[in-house]
Amino acid sequence: MIKRLLLCAIVGLQTMAYAQHWEIKHPGQGGQVQDIVLAKAKPGRIYVLSDVEGLYRSEDYGISYKSISEGIHNSMCFTLASDPQNAARVYLGTIRGVLYSDNGGDTWSPITHTINWQGTTGTAAQRGMPVATITVDPTNSDNVYFANSWKIKDGLSVWSAFGFSNAFNTTNADLYHTGRIWVSRNKGTTWTEVVFEPTSNYMNIHSITVNPANPAQIFVSAHTGLYVSNNYGAAGSWTKINTPTGAFFGRGMDISPDGAWIYACFTTENSPIAWRQSAPSGSRNPEATLYAARNIGTSFTWNNRGTGLGASSDANSREYAYPKVDPRSTSTSHTVLLGTAVGSCGLWENTFSISGSTISNPAWTQILWTSGKQQANGLGTFAYNPGWDTYDVTGRYYSYTPTNWPSRNIWTTGNQTMLQGNPAASGWPVSAASWSERYSEQISVTNNFRTYKHRGTASSINWDVDASGNYMVQAMSDNGIAESVDGGESWTRLNGPGVPNGQSCYIVKNISPKVVLAGAGTGFLGGTGTVNLHACKLDNANLTDSWMTNISRGISGGVSDISSDAVDGKKVYVATSTGLFYINNIYDLWNNSNNFSSILSGDIQRVIAHPTLANTVYVLTGNTIRKGTFSSGSWSFTSALATGAADFAVWRHNSRTYIAYVTGVAANPTASVSDDDGASFKQVFTASTHLPSHDWEDWLFIGSTKNITLKGIVGYQDAFYFGAGMRNNRKGMGYMKGSITGTGSALAVSWADWATENTNGSHHEFPWTERARIGDINGTPHILTATQGSGTWTRSLNQVPSNIAPTVSITSPSNNANFQSGTNITLNANANDTDGTITKVEFFQGTTKLGEDLNSPYTYQWNNVGTGTYQITAKATDNNGATTTSTPVNITFNQPAYRYLRLRGLSAVELDITIQDITWLTGTTAHPTNKLTSDNGTVVANVGTNAWKAYDTGLTTGWAIAQNFPAQITIDLGSGNEINPTAIRIDASAANRAFSAFECLGSNDNINFTLLGSFSGLTSSNYPSSIGNFSFSSGFMAIRNFSPELQENTFTETVIVYPNPSSGDLNTIISFAHEELAEIKLISLLGTTVWQQQKLIGKENNHLKINTQNLTSGVYFLTIQSSSKKITKKIIIQKP
Repeated sequence: MIKRLLLCAIVGLQTMAYAQHWEIKHPGQGGQVQDIVLAKAKPGRIYVLSDVEGLYRSEDYGISYKSISEGIHNSMCFTLASDPQNAARVYLGTIRGVLYSDNGGDTWSPITHTINWQGTTGTAAQRGMPVATITVDPTNSDNVYFANSWKIKDGLSVWSAFGFSNAFNTTNADLYHTGRIWVSRNKGTTWTEVVFEPTSNYMNIHSITVNPANPAQIFVSAHTGLYVSNNYGAAGSWTKINTPTGAFFGRGMDISPDGAWIYACFTTENSPIAWRQSAPSGSRNPEATLYAARNIGTSFTWNNRGTGLGASSDANSREYAYPKVDPRSTSTSHTVLLGTAVGSCGLWENTFSISGSTISNPAWTQILWTSGKQQANGLGTFAYNPGWDTYDVTGRYYSYTPTNWPSRNIWTTGNQTMLQGNPAASGWPVSAASWSERYSEQISVTNNFRTYKHRGTASSINWDVDASGNYMVQAMSDNGIAESVDGGESWTRLNGPGVPNGQSCYIVKNISPKVVLAGAGTGFLGGTGTVNLHACKLDNANLTDSWMTNISRGISGGVSDISSDAVDGKKVYVATSTGLFYINNIYDLWNNSNNFSSILSGDIQRVIAHPTLANTVYVLTGNTIRKGTFSSGSWSFTSALATGAADFAVWRHNSRTYIAYVTGVAANPTASVSDDDGASFKQVFTASTHLPSHDWEDWLFIGSTKNITLKGIVGYQDAFYFGAGMRNNRKGMGYMKGSITGTGSALAVSWADWATENTNGSHHEFPWTERARIGDINGTPHILTATQGSGTWTRSLNQVPSNIAPTVSITSPSNNANFQSGTNITLNANANDTDGTITKVEFFQGTTKLGEDLNSPYTYQWNNVGTGTYQITAKATDNNGATTTSTPVNITFNQPAYRYLRLRGLSAVELDITIQDITWLTGTTAHPTNKLTSDNGTVVANVGTNAWKAYDTGLTTGWAIAQNFPAQITIDLGSGNEINPTAIRIDASAANRAFSAFECLGSNDNINFTLLGSFSGLTSSNYPSSIGNFSFSSGFMAIRNFSPELQENTFTETVIVYPNPSSGDLNTIISFAHEELAEIKLISLLGTTVWQQQKLIGKENNHLKINTQNLTSGVYFLTIQSSSKKITKKIIIQKP
């Protein structure tokens, strides 16, 4: 038995609105990540690649993702190169060639010859080179390089399934084993094939690297070794670099930012086994380690720098590969990341000191491994939240953030996960704050029991799914059985013994308590180990219910499907690879009073109980549909209702029993339907006639046979549904809905692609379906699809009328209205809904929510508003969840008009031979009643057009400050005059001394002054030695145009700063209602960012300490900005 703890926070979430559109029901990711690419030209943009359903893009540093796979021709994606100078241009490497995009991946176009290339000895079925290495010259986007290569695929059986059975066959030399790259000088418009190694060999190319300091120098790390060209990769310019003594085969390389040092991995064993090829029985992958050498000539002096790299219990875990040099490395210090090609040894980092031709040899640090496990060097236990996928970490693809991104972070895969590391975190690298998972979002945790929701990615191969009420279950390849108790919004995985791979799942719904049954076992795709039966009584329909695992009880063979009797749900049928088994009362499993009985022998792929009759089932065995009935104490089965079936469905509608089936993998598979319980069938679908067409079908020539799969068929009322996919290139082709009219000989079916047929634009991203069921989610009937690459998708079957969105507008204040800062105003909005009701109106300043009103008239009182210009919107929500945002209204809050303005110099720039002239104006001309007074109140000028100098020696007129600080000068603008901030200027001239800090203050009584702004940190560089000016109008005196937006945390955010004012370090405590990535900055009144950090903020308090040692006294602003909010606090630093 496995006992789970109660997830109190989400059990009650049963009332939810379901629209008629597709939704992902998945905890996130779940399949191998092939690459993570950080776009240098667009901070925050991240690409995530998968080998089963394509690729995703994030625009918010991994907080959320969207699929951009719709236009690609093959869903097995290996690598992507983003143009470092143009974020719109990207190149995608797949198992069948290269695509490019000029809009960041929204649409794709083929590089045709890479898709149809087959060398001189290949066959049509093998067209399209696998590409896993693409590089764009970081200094010139015209230069692009790629090579045919492979990544991740484990085993010849996987390759042969996709037409690449000879990928490792050394007899096919021309097609896969001549060392070549492709070079373009015009952004991929034309390409030149360049051979760098003519010798026939296993020629996997691991990396192509451009020397950033000398882009003419190109390196290729291939299985056969390391090669270099000093002429932009041109033909005839390639030389093989000597391999380190005792080393053999290449495993990737990188170069320091200054181009002076090479870091490369080589195997240390002369193993005949090619990297990533399935090893023969009893053998393993070769060990590999890191070497470093100065980039001089082609005969390198190699230094072994792999000393201290550890290994886990995995025998294949010491094949280190793909070094990555931190782009922030200097000429004297290089920081390097290193992971493993296979096995689970985590991620390692080292910093090497460089002095001429000497490189240090410090110990490596394991910076990432499985959460809860001890760090390899024993310094601590990793304590980060790993997300729902808790398998051991395999660091295969990893990268430092580009130098222009706001924070130095590390991104890495964990095999099927994505993690973001923050080396600045306290307790790095083992503390909880050191690593943040970026593939799922934790929704709830109670007593260490956690549930998760996807962030937009779903990469698991799923075999089955079912739902009833608030409970859902799905069977995932490699990830076993996952459960949800909130209608599929969040998930947890059943980590029972022997259940890493789910093959089937089913909920017995017409009994109480309901029972969930699952078939799951060990091994990849659920097939290499015995797929046993597991059962759980839903006594509470939440996660307190217990699972009984690995049930035999008369069952033999691997479980493939499960069903229950329509009249007496306690009667359960289990299909296995050896037969069909039956138990009269499923509850007997718990009291050990009964076993299953065999009622039919053979390999049974599907079993479906008759939807209304007792003791009647249908099975699929050997592509034949048979019907079984129980009578007179025994079971009997028909010989065949239909043959050639790959999947089938049975349902009742209008007193008729319908059976529909689809045929197997073929170039032109079909679908047929019967409305007389299988007495006769009518073919109603052919792929060539009814499947939707796609542009990518024309790109890929795959010979005379398209391997189209129709599967996941299910019926409901007057329609049936199934998914379509093309096995040749792992692409979903559509999710078909067949609407039935007529009966008998007059029966007809009309077809639509239900993957995209809806009113709100959502679509099924990967409709290659393995199995489908009809289930209710919180009382609403849904179609549930288990896909061959994108997890579980659902869609409501209720006919929901199109909802008309509400209307909303701000009625006051008017656009471009002006107010005095510090005043209170009322925001008013008008909202209406023609087909329902308004549930709330929310008011926003930019992306920051100010408040909401649930009742008309809709208002919000905005109090004590600070100086600045603000954009205000109102968002109305109707009773169906539709929202509309109003046209923005811009309003400005101006600083009050002070009569007196005071400029105070706080300290001097020592040993500086400069001086500032202070010119006071109220506009472009002097105000006639201006009065200038110095420290002692003496009137020194009545008109502010003359320059007055601050001096301590050598002058006889002006602002006499001697050596005393602070020194101040005050202007009286007279009654009713408003200060123009552009009127004050400091002129620099070749005189004595300048101030390093200023404060500007305002007053109406010449006694009580308000700090308006300050300058700090000024040096001699701010004061030209020749006559010039340093204008307040371009700095803090534009304070009235600077919008700090001093918003306190009035909702569900917590921001605490103490002490404030501060003479030392600042301590902050920040928490958000929902987890978001936030950019935290401390900004001076000049607008200069003096401290910043990127951090994932969630419900738990996040403690940050800001070191102010190098800051001068003055006013600063602490801003916390995420994708949905911005909070700003005023900070005062007062140094003693």
